[in-house]
Amino acid sequence: MPPRWLLAASLVALAAAPARGETPRIAGTAVLRFVIAEDGRVKSSSVGGDLGDAGIERCLAGEVARWDFGASPGEGQIQVTYPVTFRVAR
Repeated sequence: MPPRWLLAASLVALAAAPARGETPRIAGTAVLRFVIAEDGRVKSSSVGGDLGDAGIERCLAGEVARWDFGASPGEGQIQVTYPVTFRVAR
């Protein structure tokens, strides 16, 4: 089963596309950038890349902000950059 955040992003795209008169699809790369604090929570998150849909990018950043990686005392903060590629299946 796909991760919950991926399903959420797909639903945002599907809901927004008909209102814009488009065929629903997501294509491109979302670059997830986030910082994990020592307590395991995501301290900050942002999304860049070339999806070209601010709604999907906001949805992804919001989902990433909810993630919890579990505490790692003494490890300090961890900065992560993670590209996710979306493509239209044919």
